[in-house]
Amino acid sequence: MILTHDDRNSSYLLAVDTRTGKPLWRHERWPEKWGAVCVDLVTDGKAVFVTSSEQHKQCARFTIAGAALKQDWTHNRFACYTGGAVLIGGHLYGIDTKRGGQLKCLD
Repeated sequence: MILTHDDRNSSYLLAVDTRTGKPLWRHERWPEKWGAVCVDLVTDGKAVFVTSSEQHKQCARFTIAGAALKQDWTHNRFACYTGGAVLIGGHLYGIDTKRGGQLKCLD
């Protein structure tokens, strides 16, 4: 699963078959200026978490449902710009740029 962009204002979640390189699915637009989603995607194999914090400070979790993604939730209370996020024991940790660089946890 990768994040790619087609224009200056959005990114897209894309899954490809690692053997053939063929696209499996592409999820709808994730708004962010210049496609600046700088934090790696975090997945546990069943769901994927994405966050951005340039122009659109937001995060979301998607369930992997066969050949598509289903958005479980989205909100703007947690947004990472750089660095990484890590999933430990069902809790997601990251540096929230909206709160002046504080370490935050989502469960």
